[in-house]
Amino acid sequence: MSTLKTLADLKSGQQGKIISIKDHHHRHHGINQKLQSMGILEGKIITKVSSQWMRGPVVFRCGKTDIAVGHRMARKILVEEVKPGENS
Repeated sequence: MSTLKTLADLKSGQQGKIISIKDHHHRHHGINQKLQSMGILEGKIITKVSSQWMRGPVVFRCGKTDIAVGHRMARKILVEEVKPGENS
């Protein structure tokens, strides 16, 4: 059974499949477009690389690219936890 979490909730090294990117506020629309232009789309497998203590940036890897987003944005990226080797 799969577990849904936000990117912010993943631990470093954990993988997740993007289920959705919440966009409740119009001001975040540009961020969603930027993520999409970098290939960060629903269905993609990402790996959390690191995060800063006290809500600093969250770094994750999609393919061979490392991307940093703010903690607030990381809480808007909903992922389904994936165990290593399941990322086909």
